[in-house]
Amino acid sequence: MWARLKSFATMIFRRSQWERDLRDEFDFHIEVRADALEREGLTRADAIRQARIEFRRMATARRSAVRRVAPAGSTKSPGT
Repeated sequence: MWARLKSFATMIFRRSQWERDLRDEFDFHIEVRADALEREGLTRADAIRQARIEFRRMATARRSAVRRVAPAGSTKSPGT
């Protein structure tokens, strides 16, 4: 029983870490795009807003990938 509990806890931790890493990656790309838009003359707030709009489809893809890569109950963490 303890081995199962430990395995479950490890899976959840790794998945959570993977999801945080993926979120950080998207945030990075939004910031880079916002920087480019700001250089084109948009205010920072407008640049961030526009970058988020542009990446909205990617966020949907991310959610889909998370569900597809590690379905509920899976003991294998994404990326391993």
